[in-house]
Amino acid sequence: MHDIENELVFRSNPNFIFHDSQGFEAGSIEEFEQMKHFVSDRAKTRFLKRRIHAIWYSGVTTFMPHHN
Repeated sequence: MHDIENELVFRSNPNFIFHDSQGFEAGSIEEFEQMKHFVSDRAKTRFLKRRIHAIWYSGVTTFMPHHN
């Protein structure tokens, strides 16, 4: 299992710190609960640097164009 607490920091801008949940479509309940705890913990912190400032949600959809 991966660790959402691991920080991904880009050399080009060290002020952007990313945490990757690795997705849930194939994940376990344990991973989902870990993510919920992470978000809740970060929402409650008094320290602005530890807060979540954006969440990127990515999903896969199937598009079937309608032809007449």
